[in-house]
Amino acid sequence: MSTTTAEQPKQITLADWAKAQFATVPHVNTLRKWAREKQIQPAPKLVGRAYLVVPAAKYVGKAKP
Repeated sequence: MSTTTAEQPKQITLADWAKAQFATVPHVNTLRKWAREKQIQPAPKLVGRAYLVVPAAKYVGKAKP
């Protein structure tokens, strides 16, 4: 019997993502703030005490009101 499951994209930690995205890595508190405020898309997922994010995610900044 075979079950079909949607394949989840590989996820990495927020710190590893930042190392790949930025020449100067922002402080971990800044990264966590961006994650909470959904300034990274697709939004990182909080798993336990760590945020996991897809490697292709982008920093989009704050939305304009």
